[in-house]
Amino acid sequence: AINIVDKFNEVGNKFAISSGGIGDALQRSAASFAAANNTIDESIALVVAANNVIQDPDTVGTMWKTVTMRIRGAKTELEEAGLETEYMAESTASLRDAIKGLTNVDGLGGFDIMKDEKTFKSTYDIILGIGEVWEKMSDIDQAALLELVAGKRQGNALAATLTNLEDLKAALEASENSAGSAMKEQEVWLGSLEAKINQFKASFESLSSTIISDDLVGAIIDFGTTFVHTIDNI
Repeated sequence: AINIVDKFNEVGNKFAISSGGIGDALQRSAASFAAANNTIDESIALVVAANNVIQDPDTVGTMWKTVTMRIRGAKTELEEAGLETEYMAESTASLRDAIKGLTNVDGLGGFDIMKDEKTFKSTYDIILGIGEVWEKMSDIDQAALLELVAGKRQGNALAATLTNLEDLKAALEASENSAGSAMKEQEVWLGSLEAKINQFKASFESLSSTIISDDLVGAIIDFGTTFVHTIDNI
């Protein structure tokens, strides 16, 4: 659990998304990310890269759920989730060939979404691979790829990620090297005045719960109030 807290905290500190925002996006997409061979670090990086442009974690989470399912050809799951299935490839082989053709900008055969005949690359690696040739693709080919992989409704959100590889890579590095982030921040906070006041309140509440007489508690509070007021006047 603390490992996940570290990742959320470190990435939230370095990018335009809160820990809560990362959680909201992953709540919608984590299962699909895992099924699509992504590590939690890769999943967080994909969320950050899209959200830095879209600025809506819920939309980002839905987009990635759609994309990962469409790449895997999970049409039934998409339909059950009420997500778009229009323009999906009929099979893994046809999707693989279509993406190779659309990304073949250097005459080397285009980008392959598969590790081998039976294994997809992670969504992170697929987006990174397509993103590296994205600017060289024609507008028509870009539009066709977005429609094929994300559908009409989620295309703009996917395009935001494909043009933001710098944040994609940086967020992955931040997440992978986040160990101790949350505890370090907690230690800084514990040294703050706010934390010391909260600690004092908690200690006094504990003391109050052990004192039977409400009159005695009231007397202590009245004395403290008078004392502080006197010091303030001085």
